[in-house]
Amino acid sequence: MRETEHPSLLASGFKDIAEADLHTEFVSPFNHQGADHRVNMLIGFGSFLNEFKALNITAEVWIDGSFATLAPDPADVDVVFYFNYNEVASLDGEKLQKFEKLFKSRKFMLHLYGVEVHYAEINNELEYSEWKKVFGTCYDNTTPKGIFRLLYNN
Repeated sequence: MRETEHPSLLASGFKDIAEADLHTEFVSPFNHQGADHRVNMLIGFGSFLNEFKALNITAEVWIDGSFATLAPDPADVDVVFYFNYNEVASLDGEKLQKFEKLFKSRKFMLHLYGVEVHYAEINNELEYSEWKKVFGTCYDNTTPKGIFRLLYNN
């Protein structure tokens, strides 16, 4: 059974944001109710992003889940990273190990950073369409909701 769905922070469409906007978008609307919890979640997400940025590869990152709603106490930050698979294939040594840790150890990332991470190929229209349906609609799979997007090295 699904939890009660809270209204989305973004009604529909995409909103491109920078890391500097994360606090404004995901913590500031909550004043005191839930703000401490969301700050802690944002710290975990920020730590995950810092690990990712060390890879120095192109990515489009979509943020969803209860973290992107008016829920005062979301369980995690749901994200999907879109990569150029040629860039991923060119990773070697420590960077390849870091990629494997970050994106193939999903349960560990959820435990360590509070991030439910998924990834897909940036130019794969089928995957893009599937994730747009999942992240871009409410639980009823019909009502639109917005998707926050971060861009790296584009």
